[in-house]
Amino acid sequence: SSSSSSSSSVSCRAAKKVHTVQKGEWLSSIAPQYGVTTEQLAKENKALIGQGDMIFPGDQLKIPTVGGSGIKGVLVKITVALLIVAAASGIWPTIKEQMDEK
Repeated sequence: SSSSSSSSSVSCRAAKKVHTVQKGEWLSSIAPQYGVTTEQLAKENKALIGQGDMIFPGDQLKIPTVGGSGIKGVLVKITVALLIVAAASGIWPTIKEQMDEK
């Protein structure tokens, strides 16, 4: 019964996506996860954000719908997620050193 884990990947064509801001996130880290630019994300959420780009944990960001992100959007999303996990767990320097050795 693993139906709860992968349900979000099926609904790629949802009418309106919403992202709940987590601690340590910012517009430039959220935007690539959805294949949109930081500017598009800020513009879509102007009422919430205001003039600057300050967002806070728990904020509900509306994700602008952009066509044609395809596989590139998925790869960017995976890369960003891995970088966030690596940075959060403190293994980022280890990954960088391994890449330098090759």
